[in-house]
Amino acid sequence: MDELSGTENRIAVERMRYNERVQDYNITRRRFPSNVTASIFGFKEYPLFNAPPAAEQVPKVNFGKRHQLTWRSRTRCFPSSITRWR
Repeated sequence: MDELSGTENRIAVERMRYNERVQDYNITRRRFPSNVTASIFGFKEYPLFNAPPAAEQVPKVNFGKRHQLTWRSRTRCFPSSITRWR
């Protein structure tokens, strides 16, 4: 369970860092003389990352029996041209 909360924390930290960088970019893009350069070269304003409402729901996690991968189940993931030995 600690791994899940650690992963959620890392995602939250990276989302915050991304939003900070986007905000810095957008502010710099609006300032003179960057705004002149941005308009000439067509730099657009980036939106901040907002998680969809469905992300607020807690996912169901099953720590019970693990699915064992067999050679057959692994090869179904790839097209036959990739798994064929030539």
